[in-house]
Amino acid sequence: MPEIPYGGITGNDATDEHLWKHGLIFRDAVSVWEGPAKYFSQGESSIVVASGELRTRPARTIMIG
Repeated sequence: MPEIPYGGITGNDATDEHLWKHGLIFRDAVSVWEGPAKYFSQGESSIVVASGELRTRPARTIMIG
């Protein structure tokens, strides 16, 4: 599992903008760091979209706090 430091995010305009795109605010994100996290591994996957383009998502580890 990846090593994620406690308090891994800092509040600044770039962070706030990124969180807002996901429907979150900084206070929500900070609360994730205060609780236990769960990790999930996802393998690589591919999908053909309506335009016929092949899109591939790389393997990744997801953390949910």
